[in-house]
Amino acid sequence: MTIDTETILTNDQLNAFIAELDDFCDQHRQKHYPNSSRTTHTWSRGQKYIRIIAHGGSCYCFLKMNGDILKSESWTRPAKHVRGNILTDDNYSLGKGLSTYGAVYLR
Repeated sequence: MTIDTETILTNDQLNAFIAELDDFCDQHRQKHYPNSSRTTHTWSRGQKYIRIIAHGGSCYCFLKMNGDILKSESWTRPAKHVRGNILTDDNYSLGKGLSTYGAVYLR
């Protein structure tokens, strides 16, 4: 599937991604930290990027408007280089482009 660079993520796509991310992190938590509280995520849309926020207020990652995943460099700025895309099955998978703690480092 080819992603159009003009594609803008809809709220439904973002909410589906957040639900999948919450489930992924919850499975990890139940397996490794069964006594800890559940981590949930929210999102906020800016002019250029969508910030994914983890429960507790830390920046989990950034998304470009076309679905590209970017590691967060700080609360306000994403790091360079795309880690995957949430709209494609081949480039994006939880545990590959994203971990339970955020976007992965490049290898």
